[in-house]
Amino acid sequence: MNKVLLTNRTFSLLKNNFKNVPKLNIFNIKNIQNKNFTTTTTQTNNLNNNIKNSHGNNNNNNDLNNKVLNITKRSNTCGDLNKNDIGKEVLIYGWINSFRKFGDQVFMVIRDGHGKVQVIINLNESNSNSKNIIKTILKSSVPNIDIDSNKSIEENIKLFKLESIVSIRGKVIGRPDDMINQKMKTGEIEIEASEIQLLNNCADLPFTVEHDGVLASEELRLTYRYVDLRRDQVQSNIRLRSRLSMAARNYLVGQDFIEVETPTLFRPTPEGAREYLVPTRNHGQFYSLPQSPQQYKQLLMVGGVDRYFQLARCYRDEDLRSDRQPEFTQIDMELSFVNCEMIYTIIEGLLKKLWKEAGFNIDYKFPFYTYEQVLSRYGIDKPDTRYALAEPSNSFKESKPMIKCIKLSKVLPTLSKSELEQLVNDSKFLVKEAPHGVVSVAINKKDGEWKSRISKFLSEKEKQQLVERMDIEDGDVLLIAAGPRCNVESLLGKVRIQSAQLLKKKKLLEIDDKQFNFLWVVDFPLFTPESYLNENSPLLSTHHPFTAPHPEDIDILLNENSKPSDYSKIRGLHYDIVLNGVEMGGGSIRIHNQDVQLKVLEKVLRLPPHLSNRFSHLINALAMGCPPHGDWFGLLPDINELPPFLSVLTFNNLIKHNDLQLFKPGSLPNSLTTLTLGHHFNQVITPGTLPNSLTTLTFSYYFNQVITPGTLPNSLKTLILSHKFNQVVTPGSFPNSLTTLTFGHDFNQVITPGTLPNSLTKLRLTFGHDFNQVITPGTLPNSLTTLTFGHDFNQVITPGTLPNSLTKLRLGGFNQVITPGTLPNSLTALTFYNRFKQEVKPGLLPKSLTTLTFGESFNQLITPGTLPNNLTTLTLGGFNRLNPGSLPNSLTTLTFGYYFNKVVKLGVLPNSLTTLTFRERFNQVVKLGSLPNSLTTLTFGSDFDQFYSTTITTTATATATATTTTTTNSKTIEVAQEKGKTEKLFIFVGNEPVSGKVSIALKEKTKKIEHTGIKVEFVGQIELFYDRGNHYEFTSLVRELAPAGELTENKEFTYDFLNVEKQYESYNGTNVRLRYFVRLTIGRSFGTNIVKEYDIWVINFEKPPEINSNIKMEVGIEDCLHIEFEYNKSKYHLKDVIIGKIYFLLVRIKIKYMEIALIKKESTGSGPNVFNESETLTKFEIMDGAPVRGESIPVRLFLSVFDLTPTYKSVHNKFSVKYSLNLALVDEDDKKYFKSQDIYLWRRPPTKSIENKPATTTTTTTTTTNTLE
Repeated sequence: MNKVLLTNRTFSLLKNNFKNVPKLNIFNIKNIQNKNFTTTTTQTNNLNNNIKNSHGNNNNNNDLNNKVLNITKRSNTCGDLNKNDIGKEVLIYGWINSFRKFGDQVFMVIRDGHGKVQVIINLNESNSNSKNIIKTILKSSVPNIDIDSNKSIEENIKLFKLESIVSIRGKVIGRPDDMINQKMKTGEIEIEASEIQLLNNCADLPFTVEHDGVLASEELRLTYRYVDLRRDQVQSNIRLRSRLSMAARNYLVGQDFIEVETPTLFRPTPEGAREYLVPTRNHGQFYSLPQSPQQYKQLLMVGGVDRYFQLARCYRDEDLRSDRQPEFTQIDMELSFVNCEMIYTIIEGLLKKLWKEAGFNIDYKFPFYTYEQVLSRYGIDKPDTRYALAEPSNSFKESKPMIKCIKLSKVLPTLSKSELEQLVNDSKFLVKEAPHGVVSVAINKKDGEWKSRISKFLSEKEKQQLVERMDIEDGDVLLIAAGPRCNVESLLGKVRIQSAQLLKKKKLLEIDDKQFNFLWVVDFPLFTPESYLNENSPLLSTHHPFTAPHPEDIDILLNENSKPSDYSKIRGLHYDIVLNGVEMGGGSIRIHNQDVQLKVLEKVLRLPPHLSNRFSHLINALAMGCPPHGDWFGLLPDINELPPFLSVLTFNNLIKHNDLQLFKPGSLPNSLTTLTLGHHFNQVITPGTLPNSLTTLTFSYYFNQVITPGTLPNSLKTLILSHKFNQVVTPGSFPNSLTTLTFGHDFNQVITPGTLPNSLTKLRLTFGHDFNQVITPGTLPNSLTTLTFGHDFNQVITPGTLPNSLTKLRLGGFNQVITPGTLPNSLTALTFYNRFKQEVKPGLLPKSLTTLTFGESFNQLITPGTLPNNLTTLTLGGFNRLNPGSLPNSLTTLTFGYYFNKVVKLGVLPNSLTTLTFRERFNQVVKLGSLPNSLTTLTFGSDFDQFYSTTITTTATATATATTTTTTNSKTIEVAQEKGKTEKLFIFVGNEPVSGKVSIALKEKTKKIEHTGIKVEFVGQIELFYDRGNHYEFTSLVRELAPAGELTENKEFTYDFLNVEKQYESYNGTNVRLRYFVRLTIGRSFGTNIVKEYDIWVINFEKPPEINSNIKMEVGIEDCLHIEFEYNKSKYHLKDVIIGKIYFLLVRIKIKYMEIALIKKESTGSGPNVFNESETLTKFEIMDGAPVRGESIPVRLFLSVFDLTPTYKSVHNKFSVKYSLNLALVDEDDKKYFKSQDIYLWRRPPTKSIENKPATTTTTTTTTTNTLE
């Protein structure tokens, strides 16, 4: 019998070969020998073969066998050695943190989870036994790393890389007095090494653990989180969190609490946030992850558990923000027979204990504020009281609506004008209901001058009152907001925070990060109106429906005659603890009476039965002898401004499947009416999964599964199949209840008769691109009233195809001849999009038509009688023809499109017209009498600068000149315009200031020009070409040049826009353009304002990306083709070279050739209304003929020869521009195989940066001559 020695790495093999092996916790030589464990020769041979196979047949086997580790228990950790251990022989393990050579010695710092210690190695080469010393001191247990005794210790030790694992044997010695390191815990001693063994070598690190104050990027550290965890700060935080959790447990146990774990799987309940659902093995049934243990712990109180606590894991499907995470841990507790004051005492004691454990002493009693007090003074229910900037309780007592302000003391001139403007502009986006934001006021106390645009709206009494109340000094700035109270206080609360951050950055305000200002906020309203602007708005629970009402307000709740407005006055017994502007936790005294709880749920909140029934288990428990009780929970979010021990705690909860009331799977609630399945959802949905209550279902993006009959519930009315869906739909796929159906971008399947249900009233066939199938008669149901075809649809529509029920029809890419009888007589609204340019003859359009739109390609002559006499609204996109009699007398609204620029002749426009719009290009003189007297609304586009005169007898002609100055360069770029024209624009770089002057010269000096004000604006704008009227301004700054008045002489004005943030590059694409321009406006009381726009071109230089990994992918067809291709990086500057290589690992198909293309993809719009335009910038063959296995093909592509832009990532959800490399293989049957890879493009600064050139000034001028009243 042969004895076999077992190691841990062969244990898995042994389990398969030996069925009767005793269960051993540790396998080593002694265990095996003591057990007298033996095997047969056959088993031994099998084991040896398995070991051989597991290692592979290579020459390292002997090396591995000779270097089996034998770990001995360490005597000490690195961090616990001190001068009391001097003279002691020790064994430690750890990572090599650093090493350095000094004279005849090498100093190595070894680190483990407990600290660091220095190890010293002697390099004295004069010793005749140096080879023996090397063999004695340095050892390696790592394959392929051997200690060479023919080399010096210094040369051998270079094999030991940073962060490698070593064991150190040696003697603790004291450091000389002048070498003691006070910064190290072990700085008084070091270890004189007698043996250093390499246990595992470290590869090249992505970043150094010892970072010297400069951290790697967060993205890189999270990618290699296991390396980042070794940092001292992270290790310290982990251990501190552990100590804090233990301190919390010890404190609460000392207060007679017991720790109880509640289940993680729960039944769905209607709480504040959305829940995460967990599918079960039972079809169509789900658990939900608890948002908190709220209901469990109340049942524990009913069950007699007097004081409960738990470090509970909670889950909430919320928008990710700095104070919102999908999962977090809270210190959760519930107490019976308590009042608010008792809970305050316990919680203050707990928090002071935790802060003391972290090294901070909190020795004051936490102050109390009511909800009304903090909202009135700070505008927010979790104020940071470390700094002032409070709002006065009532700045203008007599003012309605409310006017309140914040004073920024002594901030001028340190705070620049542009920074103050940015603060004001940002305030417009802080509160949705207060879009005007705040206004700033700078007051010169000596002469009383107000530098603000609101000064004219305030009386002298109000101005004086404000100066006195706010104690205004020179250099102070007021930020003022006006409106309804709820909006004003909320806005100023957020402005206060932003102002403090700005002033701290400018060193105008000191905020001590180690100052801890705790406070309690109490007396919250028990109920909150869903909308403050609607008196009849339904009430919601301010926190949750289980909070008890304040004893002084209980009568209002129980009074049967109380109204919703009365209920909103009830205060709740809820309390929050706030620290430095962060809500650290909160709780409430709970309702313990069943009647009161039912009153809240049914009478006040008016929950429908299917929702209130979800709380039936809790309501029933309240009737079973529930004691008065209250709770508190403390959330510990990740907040940079607070100490690191406030990071989220991490615990494992033991799940116990024993709660029959709550712990049972439930289906998606039958109350569910609307369901949106997110971006990445692409699972098969089987019949019965979706509840029968569902009326609206949306698949967001990637869903592309077959919908079988019976899958969708019969209650469904609206179905949106977004973007990727492109499956065959068959009769029965859609329920007969369906009224609205939308197919997404990729759908391009034939729809057969009987597939669409007869209940359908609205059908949208891809408002993207792909659908372009023939529609046969009988396909569309007779119930259909609204039909939309996408931008690729261009099939002939034969008479009888469109149902007679149709009232609205939109034809996307349609450009086919329309024959008589094609359009049903029921049609009232018809839209042809931009491709239609066929002649429309009399009799083709149904007489029922009231609204008609032609796109930008349409420019056919409209003869009298072509347009039906019922037509009231007409839009002519690219139309540029107009004859008398073409327009019917029924027309009330007429819009001429982008290109219309013809003189409007007398009698062309019908007298029924009330609204007339000319778009951008129209710039013709409008003659007296050419516009009908019925006209009430007239709109001209931006190019219009012609005027007509009726009752005005005096006119003056002036030349308005706008100049723009660039201070850094005079480079220009030619930008394509409509109809093949180009325009030369000056280039501005980054945040370069935009400044210049405006000159207005009167041609007749004896005349005067009246105006309502002159201003110049700097605008950043996104314009979608298919929706020319929809201009989205993402940047808008205004300089008022002159107030309302009159000009009697030539006038010049200067303007400047300093530190203008131009975060995007200018872009001029196929369907969209992003432009920056200066707009000059001369307001006029009569006629149209004089408006002139002057474009500039913006480019932005970027720093080289910190992370630029190469791209390596494997693609193929199973058993046919296997290709690996690699590009040298993923992010390229615009003058870069793409270098790659393609490897053929398996080729079993006959390939004719292979090509690679650079593709530009422009996407505009969002959701289902996305337009994609792809352009192949270049395409070339990289291989002609069939490759062979093992062949590699180089790829090299020079980007500098192409007209490229940087990548645009979803600019304000309006558009994006992406680039990709498209690899295509074509076989002998001309079948193509594609693989696409996105790349990121960025603009690199020139070698001699423009910004470093001597400053020069280039002035550009645009002149317009206008006839002014």
